Amino acid sequence: MSRFAVRSLSAGVLAGALSLPLAAPAAAAPAGSPLGAETTLVTSGLAFGGFTYPLASGKKVTIERHVLDPGEIVRWEGEGTTVAINQSGPLQHFPSCRSTQLWRAFPAYYNVRSKQLGTVSGVTVNQGKVPVVLFTITSEVVGAVQNENQIHRHSGDEIPEIGDVGENNDGAPVDPVVPAYGCPDGALADTETLAEGVFTGAPPRLDLVDHNQIAIYRHRVPAGYNSGFFSPYDVTFAIPVAGEITTQHECTDDTVRRPGEAFALDPHVLVRAAEAAEYVTVAWNIQNGFPVDRPLYVPELPPTDCPDAVLR
Repeated sequence: MSRFAVRSLSAGVLAGALSLPLAAPAAAAPAGSPLGAETTLVTSGLAFGGFTYPLASGKKVTIERHVLDPGEIVRWEGEGTTVAINQSGPLQHFPSCRSTQLWRAFPAYYNVRSKQLGTVSGVTVNQGKVPVVLFTITSEVVGAVQNENQIHRHSGDEIPEIGDVGENNDGAPVDPVVPAYGCPDGALADTETLAEGVFTGAPPRLDLVDHNQIAIYRHRVPAGYNSGFFSPYDVTFAIPVAGEITTQHECTDDTVRRPGEAFALDPHVLVRAAEAAEYVTVAWNIQNGFPVDRPLYVPELPPTDCPDAVLR
């Protein structure tokens, strides 16, 4: 088991259909799907405000895990856009050395780095007393800053903290980023790249709604694996990290997907592997409250004109 796994499960396909009872019989899996595929929930978080996460064909996206011991930092350099999911405790984020924001556990924070904003260089630091695990999804593309209508608003049961978005006595929103007077220094945190790939084809459009969920999964499939046709959560993208997988949407449109390639995992798809393989998926805009321990898997019928060989 990889050291970054959080929760894991086994199923006859990528995961059991969430609309079925957890004890659904194996016969509910699509024909031709061998048993033994394993899916691991790496992490998940709630979007802290709305935003459009930028992707582009030919541009790279990287998923990383950082372990920050007390006093350690993650240093941000270069233009791009990051969604950060802080899993186990508070962190202090400095988008630049002139501003700072509190990152609490489990929100997914949207961070744009650009020359125009003066945020090309920044630091995230663990100022607490225990280690903190931070997951990041970083695109090489510079995104748009959250607008007034996208800013996170606290619900009635949330208590604003320093650096959070609250409301003043007049009910006006308070900026989550407050002034700072220099970036802290420290030893660099331990960082592991979980997946990275350059987008091939048209990437999905990712418009996130405040409080909706983002989830990262790792899938391990055995040699000879065949999922049968299914629909994942829309919108999802995938990055192979070991071995090769082949995807199909029609009868004969086989596309081989290799490590270093990122692609949209569109609805009504079939995934198979001649040899054992692993790939990472990121599911976006999952409705708040929807269970993410298992990725959404909806079995689909194959195209009506496909030969039986499509399930080989």
